[in-house]
Amino acid sequence: MLRFDVALWRRWSSLFPDQVGYLEADNAYSAIVQLMHTYGYTQVEHAAARALDGSLVYRVYHLRGIERGPIWFYGRTLKDSTIQHVPDQG
Repeated sequence: MLRFDVALWRRWSSLFPDQVGYLEADNAYSAIVQLMHTYGYTQVEHAAARALDGSLVYRVYHLRGIERGPIWFYGRTLKDSTIQHVPDQG
């Protein structure tokens, strides 16, 4: 399991992401989908995941059709994964 810093943009023209979080996941895509499920998003215009060890930066555009509800990642449910939210900096 790797730890990821994940950011989600609902509109890509936004300067700052709508949601951010630190997650543990098997891969970057799973980390992005987990954060989308946490906030109830079914689509985002842009998402990025960065491995905290610096080994990977992953970006995806126009991610759509992610179903809400329980999801499975390699035999684990979303409830089994660790999600830490970044406090508001405002």
